[in-house]
Amino acid sequence: MGKKAEAGIGALILFIAIVLVAAAAAAVFISTSSNLQGRAVSTASGAQKQVSARIQFINIWGENATANNGYIGDLYFKVKLAPGSDSISINNSYVAVSVPTSRITYRWNSSSGCSALNLSNVSNSNMSNSPKFLITPRINYARAGYIQDGDLLDFCVRLPANITGDTQFTLQFATTGGTPASITLTTPSVMADNKVALYP
Repeated sequence: MGKKAEAGIGALILFIAIVLVAAAAAAVFISTSSNLQGRAVSTASGAQKQVSARIQFINIWGENATANNGYIGDLYFKVKLAPGSDSISINNSYVAVSVPTSRITYRWNSSSGCSALNLSNVSNSNMSNSPKFLITPRINYARAGYIQDGDLLDFCVRLPANITGDTQFTLQFATTGGTPASITLTTPSVMADNKVALYP
């Protein structure tokens, strides 16, 4: 003789509750997935932009504060965009020089170019409060405040401390929207000329 199963009202309520909980969980899962997807796309876009925006050093040299004194008082370098890089804003960029005993960070002085007169006006007495570096556009520079493909910029800084021979130091140029360019150099043992080539 067969038996028939009977579902009481309690089992029905439990079934409905399980369906409702599953539906709520599915809604939360879908919402979270959509949110994470949006963040992933935004993060990937930002990362791609940062990786594709790079600065490249062309050459670097130092100049003595006075001729034949054996140390570098001013530092000059040329930069351009690396091949395939996007345009980069230089409005909030900085230059950092790290020597064995200290690290100096310079901000952009947009009102002056790399002439001997302008550089001499950046006095060492003010460097500790508001150190500056100067830029002179040499080629194109069609969009002010940005470095674009084809632009070539001259940079210069007045060092607050002289760099002597056989000294290793690191030069870094960084912007808010690109990958920092950094290079470590060593000065020659003898620096008798006014202009001292450091790179390449």
